[in-house]
Amino acid sequence: MTAEHRDKDSVTDREKLFELLLLKKGIAVGAARAIPRRAGGGPPSLSFAQERLWFLDQLEPAAHDLRGGRRPPRAARRGIA
Repeated sequence: MTAEHRDKDSVTDREKLFELLLLKKGIAVGAARAIPRRAGGGPPSLSFAQERLWFLDQLEPAAHDLRGGRRPPRAARRGIA
């Protein structure tokens, strides 16, 4: 038996044990595996962080952009502080 085969067997054993524990607690196994579809057909609501970024962008566009970085002033680049 190869190591890969043993790993697959241990995963299935762990999955079976997990399902048994869920059933013992009264949790349906099928419900635990599926993520329910969101109600409504429109776009999802924004998270708090997304709302904050939108608000900051309204105050000062691109001020919160963290993708790049700011270059230090010329004096700091020369080692003069």
